[in-house]
Amino acid sequence: MTDQSKTMGLDLAKLGYGDVIAMQARMSGRSWDEIADFVGWSGANLTRILNPSDSYWPTLPSLARFCVITRSTLVLDCVRAKAKDIGLDAAPDPLDPEELVFAIGGLFREMADVANEGERAVSDRHINPDDARRVIRELYDLVNACLDVIGGLRPLREAGRQS
Repeated sequence: MTDQSKTMGLDLAKLGYGDVIAMQARMSGRSWDEIADFVGWSGANLTRILNPSDSYWPTLPSLARFCVITRSTLVLDCVRAKAKDIGLDAAPDPLDPEELVFAIGGLFREMADVANEGERAVSDRHINPDDARRVIRELYDLVNACLDVIGGLRPLREAGRQS
């Protein structure tokens, strides 16, 4: 996937999704039947996806399969371009030293939450579905906190590569 909002000289943010899907399919050299068969789209799905007046959108798993069969991420590049066009700032602000210390402290708190839920889940030597949901929720919180720290460190790492 590219970081550019323009691909092949096109401003992807201004194109319709159906147009981009059709373009990606044409560029692949594969037939719609071959694509639909691999992705699992019916004729009705294709009609709706390619209809500019229908806001129907393929599921994420089928979109991933579409990218595989067409060997292109043009439609994903289009989504990214549209997100940037409406205000997505893909580059987070870099962490300063104080923010990093507090962020790492937050990670330890999140790890403690995971440990507490894990301990609670196994206290009766059985993990029931509610226990699993609580542990998973805490793990998601931890992963998201880790991703926030990584996002704040990445601009610093990239700045070092450019110098």
